[in-house]
Amino acid sequence: MYKGVGNIISTSFLVFYGLCICFSCTSSGASLPIADDKLVDILCDVHIMEGALQNRSNDDKDSIAKMYYQQIYDKHDIKEQQFIETLEKLELDPKKMGSIYGEILIRLDTLEEQSYKSKYKKK
Repeated sequence: MYKGVGNIISTSFLVFYGLCICFSCTSSGASLPIADDKLVDILCDVHIMEGALQNRSNDDKDSIAKMYYQQIYDKHDIKEQQFIETLEKLELDPKKMGSIYGEILIRLDTLEEQSYKSKYKKK
């Protein structure tokens, strides 16, 4: 169940880069089940969580991912099915995907910069 969500995230990210290279696809224009701003927040949390799981052993990675995904769903007051449907629709709209992932990258870069500054702040 949650393995599929992780695969959708990974696939979505790879599809995004592939679509940036070949701009030949058209936008479907359909609205997403989750609002864009909220989706950016959710996907930022998902990418941070996926990064935290990178160095975990495969033995416990799936159970921890399941727990983390549920915490993200609860935090953002969404259902797993809403999230999956949103990602599936997003894959069909490369312009919107590019826009949303552009926001995600900006936000994650900002968080990383803030973290770095607070860690190495002169005392």
